[in-house]
Amino acid sequence: MVKEARTDDRILVTRGSTYDNAANLSDTMFREIAKFEGTQIGTQEIYGEILSGDSAGIIKKSWLRKWPKDEALPKLRYVFTSYDPAFTEKTSNDPTGCVVVGVFKDIDNEYSAILLDAWAEHLSYPDLKAQVIADWENRYGEGDRLKRPDGAIIEVKGGGNALIPDLRNTKVKIIKYNPGRSDKIERLHSVSWFIKEGKFYIPESRKAPGEFVSYLENFVEELTNFPLVKHDDMVDALTQLLILLNNGGLFEGITTDRDDDDYDEDEDERYYTNPSTNPYAM
Repeated sequence: MVKEARTDDRILVTRGSTYDNAANLSDTMFREIAKFEGTQIGTQEIYGEILSGDSAGIIKKSWLRKWPKDEALPKLRYVFTSYDPAFTEKTSNDPTGCVVVGVFKDIDNEYSAILLDAWAEHLSYPDLKAQVIADWENRYGEGDRLKRPDGAIIEVKGGGNALIPDLRNTKVKIIKYNPGRSDKIERLHSVSWFIKEGKFYIPESRKAPGEFVSYLENFVEELTNFPLVKHDDMVDALTQLLILLNNGGLFEGITTDRDDDDYDEDEDERYYTNPSTNPYAM
């Protein structure tokens, strides 16, 4: 609609800066927005420049790398689930956001990451707890490279304050994350370099070559438009995982792969029998 307005002679498009309204805003407000000077978000939200396409959010869609649909997934050294928990079934509230990420060594022997799953749902507390436990028992990867998660990252604020102690008597290995006083935008900015440098992969769709797999489209939409989105729970779940990955906190207490000798591949719907292709391509 904005693009149409720009080219329609019947419509006059005007633009104003937040600073034009300085007389009606507090000093605190200007101290807060100063951190966004020189950023894409600042350009749009402070100065009224209308951004679109690859320029809309902090993370550009062009930064996201596709894992080729015809290539087997990399050997995953670690698999982590990460949650931004909110236990409510009311759709007017924020949902729980979750991402599942595999970590592997790239050709430069540095850590890269691949997104294996992402979801955002409005769950009651019992359903949320059950889902975290179910995710813990899932297998990710392919063939003889299947792995269960090595850790479940949960924010120690909000819903996490109840969820973390309630999971202590389960098999789930909890990795606590405390965001401190930094806001969501600051936190994503702090790890955006990891994505920009091509270290974050999303599987390519087999049905629609050149596109991401269909079940991760909502995640891509949320990530590449953040913070100009209604809900940001999957983004927050990814951000906390990448922060821990880059400061080393993700591997504390993790030794070797879990003992999976009791695994029955016939009972696991996530087992994939064709190791020559990417099983996540859909």
